[in-house]
Parts: sequence; C-alpha cells; structure tokens
Amino acid sequence: MISKKNKKQLFNKKRADFSLGLAAFALMVLGVVMIFSASVFVGQRYFDNPKIFFVRQLISLIFAVIVWVIVQQIDYRFWKKWAVGIFIVSLGLLLIVFLFPEINGSHSWIVFGPLRFQPSELTKITLIIYLAAWFDRRSEEIKKITVGFLPFAVIVGLIGLLILSQPDLGTFIVIFLIAASMYFFANAPLLHFIVAGILAFIGFWSMIWQVDYRRERILTFLDPAKNTLDASYHIQNILIAVGSGSWWGLGFGASKQKRLFLPEPHTDSIFSVIVEETG
Repeated sequence: MISKKNKKQLFNKKRADFSLGLAAFALMVLGVVMIFSASVFVGQRYFDNPKIFFVRQLISLIFAVIVWVIVQQIDYRFWKKWAVGIFIVSLGLLLIVFLFPEINGSHSWIVFGPLRFQPSELTKITLIIYLAAWFDRRSEEIKKITVGFLPFAVIVGLIGLLILSQPDLGTFIVIFLIAASMYFFANAPLLHFIVAGILAFIGFWSMIWQVDYRRERILTFLDPAKNTLDASYHIQNILIAVGSGSWWGLGFGASKQKRLFLPEPHTDSIFSVIVEETG
C-alpha cells in the first residue's frame, strides 16, 4: 500500500513547461492535418472512405492528450519505482505480437479490429525509463565490465532479439542508438563505448548485407537512378514529390504523388507529401 505522504509525492504540482507543451501540441495538430491530406486517395481506394485514416489518427490524438495530461502530473520518481515492471510489460508485448498475423511481412503490430498498436514504439519509452533507473543505481559500477557493460549488452541484446525476429531492423537501430547514447552519458568508459560501437557497426552491416531487400535499399540509396521501376521506384517518386513542391509548395491537398504513385503516402512517405504541398 502507498502511504498518503507517498501519494502526495507522486503528483508534481509545479507548472508544466508551456513552451514545450505548445510545441508538442502544434506538431500533433500538424500531423493530423497532413495525414488527412496524404491519406485521402489511399482511404478511398482500399476502404471506400477517404477519412478513415484521419478519424483513426484523431481518436489516437485525443487518447494521447488525455494520457499526456495525466502523466505530466506524476513526479518522475514514480517511474523509477516502477521502471522494472513497465519494462517487463513492454517485453511481454514484444512477444505477444507473434500471436497476430503479419502486416507487410512483419510481426510488428497488435491488432484489434481497426485499431493497431506497435509495441516497439512503447519500448522506446520504457527502455529510457528503465535504463535511467538502472544507470542511477550503478553510477559507480558502470565502469566495470562485469556489472556495467555486460548486463547493459544483455538488456539491449534481448530487445534486439525480439525486434529483429519480427523482423524490424530499422526500429532496433533507433532503439540501439537511444540505449548507446544513454550509456555514453552515464559516464561509461570511452573504450567500452568505442569497442561496442565497432562491434555494433559490423553486426548491423552484416545483417543488412546478408538480406536481399536490405542490401537493395543501400544500393538504391547510393544509385537512385538505377532500376527506377523496381527497387528505386519509391525513392524516385519521393524525389519527384520534393522537387514538385519547390520553395512554396503546390498548396494544401494539391499533392499529385499521393495519388497512389507514392507507396504508403500517409505513413512512410508522408514527409515528401508535406514538402510537395507546403514547400
């Protein structure tokens, strides 16, 4: 049971950072508006409803704002107490995804009807909370290989095993960079950091080069003019969208490439739609 004194400490009564909150809210609004523009043709083509992705995102936004208002009232020390628990839950969710069917060749989503949830996105947050608490308890021991580096490598390796099994190399690279940055700023020995970085680079490069579609992406990046109707099709249409937008854009809703030329215009390619319409 949590005492009354501890309950009071859980809630931070200080005023929230207005500028940060305003910036976050502005980005959320921009995101919803541009998803509406970018997804119109995809929604009409595949669901006979041009607003379907906009409505889904709006529902998610409302839910996110409610969670945001609640969470910002909680003192950060609360998360330290529950860091292990929420991290274990996120690992459990990474296992549950394998019970659901593949989407675009990957077991990355938990699906309930029209609602989708990607546990690896939650893991980015729970890992930060867990590592912050973990490093805090090992502020001096972090320099030792046996109680510092090796346990850290096991934690990151476990997450990597689950996410790479989906498979989702891109997400794991992001998570790895987050963890490595925290390890560096936790005052880890520079030699450990350099050795780990070299080994990670070799590992990631081998995983990229041994898989055909990953290797093809690197080659396409290096030579986007090659094989324009196949491997380079995506990047070519992105370049067309960005170039069409020029300095000032074609205007809101006026993107031409989103009309089913761009693959996934409302998700992976939405940046190019934004640039085409707004400049």
